[in-house]
Amino acid sequence: MGIIYQGILGGFSGKVGPVVGANWKGIDYMRGYVIPSNPNTPDQQTQRSKFGAMSSIASGLLGDVIQPYWDPFAVQKSGFNVFVSDNIDTLDINNKVQTTLQMAKGSLSPIVLTGSTYDDSTGAIEVTWSANLGSNGENTDSIYCVIYDATTSDPLYSELLSETRNGAQLNDNIATGLDFNDMIVFMFPFRGTGEDFIVGDSDSQAMSEA
Repeated sequence: MGIIYQGILGGFSGKVGPVVGANWKGIDYMRGYVIPSNPNTPDQQTQRSKFGAMSSIASGLLGDVIQPYWDPFAVQKSGFNVFVSDNIDTLDINNKVQTTLQMAKGSLSPIVLTGSTYDDSTGAIEVTWSANLGSNGENTDSIYCVIYDATTSDPLYSELLSETRNGAQLNDNIATGLDFNDMIVFMFPFRGTGEDFIVGDSDSQAMSEA
């Protein structure tokens, strides 16, 4: 039953016939009453599962990647929400991360990955790339690298590199005994601070055995 305020011409709350009345931020409004559809169709369940998986992935990248490289460019929403929205459809049928995931997005010319290997006995990683200056890249652009375990959905390596765009090679170590088949490398360039801060799209590559 609806409750009418301030007489018959005033705002009201609840359902009156086919109309629902409510108040939002001090503004009275009315809308037609709609019977909710079934919220548990297979497609809806799949989408909720993907959303949960991508939200979990974003949470693991929040401090290192999303806050510094997505938040500055998010408009009327958080970088977290933009990351989830832009990447949710990149998950496969098992909600596994693919190379199509965008670790960063922007207008700076991206680098191009040319090789990536992992030695499971020593934990040594080697990643090479082409500087690809394009229209606005600079040799001194900074590079960020994420090596991701697509099966466990965990970042194995998340670092701002000492190497710059023209450095062209990363040599470092991570844990031993991992499966290179599960590992994806993501790299992207960035430059500047404040209003001059600019980021490039990430490039990605499945890692090979050393």
